Amino acid sequence: MAKQAVVVKYRVRPGRMNEFLSLLRAHIARTKALEPSCVQFDILIPHREGDAVHLYEVYADEAAFDFHNSSQTLADYKVQSEPLLQERTITWCTVRE
Repeated sequence: MAKQAVVVKYRVRPGRMNEFLSLLRAHIARTKALEPSCVQFDILIPHREGDAVHLYEVYADEAAFDFHNSSQTLADYKVQSEPLLQERTITWCTVRE
């Protein structure tokens, strides 16, 4: 099975970036600790977009992605992060090697 990737783009509310990044780092640490099939999880900060944060996540296969997507860890993170965000877009991809 092919690896699965997720690209998430956030727009963070003014004045909430540090709080959001702290929450995001904790979410990534929990995901990596609890989901060994999460093979990559990076925070990307775009140049010239002061309110933007992107994520690049890679999972071993579709089952690993499905597990992550239905996890309590992700559900909790979404609830906690929602007040800090103006916008969230998610793109699910197949990794071609």
